[in-house]
Amino acid sequence: MTEIERLAANDDNALCNQADMTFQHALAEASGLTRIGPMLQLLGQQVRMFIAVVGINYAFPIEPIVERNRAILAAIDEGNEELAAQRWREKIDEALAYMLEQVEAAHEVRRATAGRIPVEPASPSARRTQRRS
Repeated sequence: MTEIERLAANDDNALCNQADMTFQHALAEASGLTRIGPMLQLLGQQVRMFIAVVGINYAFPIEPIVERNRAILAAIDEGNEELAAQRWREKIDEALAYMLEQVEAAHEVRRATAGRIPVEPASPSARRTQRRS
């Protein structure tokens, strides 16, 4: 959490989001649920691949990351596992809702620009191949 707070103070959104994934993995490992940690790591990799392939801008805002993580840690410090799990689910739900908003926004941009996207000229070797056909 210290790393997340440091990155948040520097307003480094990209690194803060990466540190948050590390924090989520640490929580999963600390939970004692042995299958959750590896599943969360695989899910994180798949989410990053999805973001890259779909071409969305996933930069979850820093402030909610810090607030949610502090709330989870406070529940853990209080010994309230049920509340910690509830706060973790809420955090994940919020992140998923944010991602869906980004996917919808990207879809709207694509729909609005359909037919207006300039096509890059073919490379010289591609033009030679086309002429031979």
